[in-house]
Amino acid sequence: MDCGQMMDSEYGVPFDYLGQGLRLSDEEITRLKDTNSSKLFAEKKLQLKSLDLVLGHESGVIILDDNYKVWPDHHKNLILMKYFTYFSKNSKRKSRKKDKLSASDGNGVLPYILTVLREIHGMFFSPNMSRDVRMLLREIRGQILKGCIAFFIDVDENKYQPSISNQAEELGAECTTILDSSVTHVVVTARTKEITGDIVLWAQLEKKILVHPWWIYITYLLWQRQPEDKFPTSN
Repeated sequence: MDCGQMMDSEYGVPFDYLGQGLRLSDEEITRLKDTNSSKLFAEKKLQLKSLDLVLGHESGVIILDDNYKVWPDHHKNLILMKYFTYFSKNSKRKSRKKDKLSASDGNGVLPYILTVLREIHGMFFSPNMSRDVRMLLREIRGQILKGCIAFFIDVDENKYQPSISNQAEELGAECTTILDSSVTHVVVTARTKEITGDIVLWAQLEKKILVHPWWIYITYLLWQRQPEDKFPTSN
């Protein structure tokens, strides 16, 4: 097939690239159509959300959502969730979510979030306390990792939303690019010397805590500091 040639189907193929005189086989056309169409549909599904139509002031609204990106103007109101199933396994109704978590699972995220909501509710209606849930969320979250000084190495920041360093700072930790005695945690995905050099060895000799980025991520989701030994770095 030549670039610009008409197709039998009712729609064309969205290409990420075009070139004059480009010739493609039917198999390549099919592959590109499937790949690019899936990408296009995924992008269209990302509908941004807003509190503009909510009756009430933003200072009194808490958002629970599993997608950080769709609330660009209301991150301060957001409690980030994981996907969870709405109904138990025995329910005849089918959930639209595909995840291992269940609303009826006592070990899931929801009981932790309920604890946070109750705490915020109590603070919100207490005398001499802020009547802005955004301030209360920041205050509670900012105490969880207070006193921790984290040094990051070999961490893909783009893998997490918000970035893992931003999560750490929201939790009250200090992120540093200077490796010295003040560091309490070295956050690293893998201990391979080719990637980390002598940093892991230094951390071990100085008795610093080595943790995987998921230690911060799970702490961020559950609003409770997690045991570091449960999140070791991979060898």
